[in-house]
Amino acid sequence: MYLLTKQFSVLVAPRYLFNNEALESIRASHAHRFVYEGWFEQPISKLFKFPRYFQEVVVDDVFRGLEYLEINNVPNEIQSWRKDDQLIPAAFGRFSKLYHLSITSSEFKGPVPMEIWNMPNLKVLFFGMFPLNQPLPAEISGLKSLIALTMTDCLLYGSIPPEIGLLTSLRRLSLTDNKLTGNIPSELGNLSNLLELELCFNKLSGTIPIALGNLNKLQVLDLQENMLTGVIPSDFGNLKALRRLSLKSNGLFGLVPIELASFSLLQTCDLRQNHGLECNIKFLALRI
Repeated sequence: MYLLTKQFSVLVAPRYLFNNEALESIRASHAHRFVYEGWFEQPISKLFKFPRYFQEVVVDDVFRGLEYLEINNVPNEIQSWRKDDQLIPAAFGRFSKLYHLSITSSEFKGPVPMEIWNMPNLKVLFFGMFPLNQPLPAEISGLKSLIALTMTDCLLYGSIPPEIGLLTSLRRLSLTDNKLTGNIPSELGNLSNLLELELCFNKLSGTIPIALGNLNKLQVLDLQENMLTGVIPSDFGNLKALRRLSLKSNGLFGLVPIELASFSLLQTCDLRQNHGLECNIKFLALRI
């Protein structure tokens, strides 16, 4: 059995489609967006191997124009990671036109294939809620077009590579709820287009880099639940676009920069559980 979808620009595949023993291939040469909802009861690798399901040529011929790939769990099926978790196919890295890659399926495990870090047109990379069990590699700097990088609850460990500072098109960087350690690299201050920086719920240590004060477009800064020490840099007075600031549950001390009181856009400022902080300013958004 073949599925022919030449007339559709979006292909949404329900879970039962890939459990059909008669399905040999999907002809979707005009499908620019591919969304899969549900568990892979048949291994995802069968989509990219011959025989049965998708042949290897699917990468070059069938999905050669693919721009958007999203693999999700149905929300009520999210469970603990299963024993038959499978690797992210290296073949994903061969979708040369792909600009959006999103995987939030506990079906998978790491590490991320090196091919993924060299996708020239990728703008959005979203990995969440499955175990990568790896550090972030320096090769992440190969994603030159990246605008949004989100890797949440993926068991990332090790330090944040300073090479992320080379991704100057980034507008969102979220590495929340992992096991990252070490210092926040000062190179993040080079991300002049950054709107959101979320590094919360890790084990980051050291002081907050002064260079973060260079991010004058930043709207969200969330560093809560780490092991950061030292003072809040006075350079934070440059972050006048901030709408949300959370430094809760660290080891920060000293005076809260008075400039925060003049931030007209700031809606939430959560500095609680930093027992060494002193605050001589009052405004409604502040919680300390």
